[in-house]
Amino acid sequence: NAPVPVHPPQGMPPTNAPSAVIQEPAPQKTTVEQRKQQVINVFKSWAIDALAVWDTVLARLQHEDLTLDLSPKHLRQAFDKYQKTAPLPSKANKKTKLKQAQAAYQELLKSTNVTSNTTWGAFQADHKTDPRFRDPALRLQAKEDMFRDFVKELRGEKVICQHGADGSSALSQLSYYQVVGWSLYSPFKIGFVSL
Repeated sequence: NAPVPVHPPQGMPPTNAPSAVIQEPAPQKTTVEQRKQQVINVFKSWAIDALAVWDTVLARLQHEDLTLDLSPKHLRQAFDKYQKTAPLPSKANKKTKLKQAQAAYQELLKSTNVTSNTTWGAFQADHKTDPRFRDPALRLQAKEDMFRDFVKELRGEKVICQHGADGSSALSQLSYYQVVGWSLYSPFKIGFVSL
């Protein structure tokens, strides 16, 4: 007569197992709101300002694989929430970025093989992918003016600064009398052309 095994009631450990079984808690899943907050913290670490463009931020999140399994809709909601509290770019910051962009662009001009015969179109085509050329802080007209001044220096011609520190034209920085000169006292001739 073999003994009949007795099964313990449900929920009780079997009799031959140790009485104290340590169970590890199941890993807690983060909620959508917690993951949105993590994305907002990423935005803060990147120092994204309130005028940032959503498409570029999304592309960077996807490139660095920081979407945290959130849908684009949830990512956009986190971005919108962050933008409400994000700082606006200051004028001092803009001027600093402009000066840095100008210095980087000058370095590009010096480091490349620009000669006195190089044209703006050729230079633009050759360096359109260079980040120093593509910097949006510096306008295209200011880049072209700086290029033309650099080529004039190579030719040995006298260069008159055509762009100010803020990217504006030199004429806007001159006083009225410097621009008008003697024409202030000379008679004006007004003529009409009949069509």
